[in-house]
Amino acid sequence: MHNISERPEAELVGLAQNGSPDAFAELFRRSRPQLARAACAILDGADEVEDVLQNAACSAYRHIVSFRQDSAFHTWLTAIVVNQARMRGRELRRARLISLDETTEGRAAGIPQIAGAGPNPEEAYAGGELVRVLHQEVRRLPAQLRQIMLLYLEDLSMVDAADRLGLTLAAAKTRLFRARRELHLRMRRYAAWPTAA
Repeated sequence: MHNISERPEAELVGLAQNGSPDAFAELFRRSRPQLARAACAILDGADEVEDVLQNAACSAYRHIVSFRQDSAFHTWLTAIVVNQARMRGRELRRARLISLDETTEGRAAGIPQIAGAGPNPEEAYAGGELVRVLHQEVRRLPAQLRQIMLLYLEDLSMVDAADRLGLTLAAAKTRLFRARRELHLRMRRYAAWPTAA
């Protein structure tokens, strides 16, 4: 098979790990729709999603030799995209806080941050299963906590989240705190999850 689009994934991975940009581009192309959906679940805006996909592609290409092929390549890529999207979301929230802090209302609208820097691609690969489990546990949260957590993951400000849920800002922040604490407690059963919030 000479057409690279017809080659099986394992062969493309081997070629990409040996430095073939065409093989990597084909691997990324095959997963792109699912990767875009994963980024959209965390970020709002097509431009932000596109930036995340491009950054994830660059990061994955640089670190592809760390992919050990004991899991699907798509899983490895998805973990990197989710990591990039979370980091981008934190950057956007920090920028929003800086902007909001210029007004008296801004300080009251601060958004709690998830602690810790994102993992490198090797760690993201190791945590690929945790990405799946994390989304699963979010869906299992009690309805009120799940709602606020999903709005938070959508990068909605606390002011907008409170308005959407018909809550005061203080109540929304309290509910988000409870949601994050509950999610953290649920995730502690998984050995690779950090023990500190």
